[in-house]
Amino acid sequence: MGTPYADYVRAQSCRNPCLYNLCQFLDRENKENECQITSLDFFSGNEMPRVVDLQIIDVASLLRHPDCNMNTAGRILIIENLTRDVVELLGVSLNVDPPFFASHIYGPTVEITASKPSSAILPSKSKNLNFLSIQYQHTIQFHDAVPPRKLFRDSNSKPFQGGYEDFLERQAFPDQVNWDPQRSSLRKDLVYYFQKKRPPGFKSKDPTLLSLAYYPLKITAADWVIYIEARSNIIKQYEYSTEATPGPTSAGQKRLTTIDSDLRALQVWGRRSLKTLSKLRSGLRFLKYRTKDVQEDEYLTLIDDYEHLISMVNIYRHRLETLVPLLTSVVQITDTRRSLREAANVTRLTNLALFFVPLSFVSSLFSINEGVSAKGYGYYFALAIPVFGIVLFLAHPPESVKWLGYVGRRGRSE
Repeated sequence: MGTPYADYVRAQSCRNPCLYNLCQFLDRENKENECQITSLDFFSGNEMPRVVDLQIIDVASLLRHPDCNMNTAGRILIIENLTRDVVELLGVSLNVDPPFFASHIYGPTVEITASKPSSAILPSKSKNLNFLSIQYQHTIQFHDAVPPRKLFRDSNSKPFQGGYEDFLERQAFPDQVNWDPQRSSLRKDLVYYFQKKRPPGFKSKDPTLLSLAYYPLKITAADWVIYIEARSNIIKQYEYSTEATPGPTSAGQKRLTTIDSDLRALQVWGRRSLKTLSKLRSGLRFLKYRTKDVQEDEYLTLIDDYEHLISMVNIYRHRLETLVPLLTSVVQITDTRRSLREAANVTRLTNLALFFVPLSFVSSLFSINEGVSAKGYGYYFALAIPVFGIVLFLAHPPESVKWLGYVGRRGRSE
């Protein structure tokens, strides 16, 4: 039997196919201990918010009695790894728009049977929504080569180049060094930044969507820098793969196979570049629309950051596009070299055949049936060597003879 919010989502999916994956998600069973919930409780002053880790039972109690703590001016719930029960609870209690949950859920059939809300909803509609879906690429690296199958634990990977750089202003040199917590999840990063400093123009009682999205936008912008750096390293690898291949060995064939796989991978990177630009432009549109009446310089500089990221992605996209014809020409040159080597080998075999043909011809003329003697060998070589010379002369005439033939044909044509 379906739940009230699940039935509501299914009814909405008839006119909004982008909710298909959310319907599938609400039909699945919950997994144990996968959802992490953190509450940031803000008070009337400018003091640091209180951080509380909650269970779904605690969240249900807070939603039933939101005014149980009169000193709390506002509360932010940060949820990592949504579950069906959490979606049901928040959807019914807070009247959450289903595309908000659908934009954070990805199924195996995404973009095949149904599109994502980020690509299905037009900008004219998305700018008036009361939520923002920020999508970005979090770049990680594995200890060894890329695994051919899904990992069972996340300890086999780590952030590429140690993760993104901190964007807060550096504090003065302290008397005692305080170690900041290491980055382990986006949820903990958001808690860290909200504790350090409140976003510009943030009002705990009635925060704007722009102020709530400030730190998520800053974090994703900093992470996009790492993604662009990873793309730069990949381009370098493709450029090095265009070096001259070795001779006719197994290493040369392996290099040719590598170049061929790189050529196919470049086609995939072209699609990824378009997806990256779409995600960055979505965040830029949100900032430009929401900052029309905002005076804080922090949001204007954030617009500059996203414009810079878009320009960098365009630069690397053009570089990747120029590598496609370059790798194609390298493959063609390598095939031409291989054809020339094969032709040279055929020529060597032909010369070898020319050496044995007169010898076998002379031996067939003799048809020796008697015993072999030194005198017979002498006759054999005395006849075979001149015949071999004549065959070789006819097969490979000297350049002077070729020139005389060319002059004769030219004289007849005149």
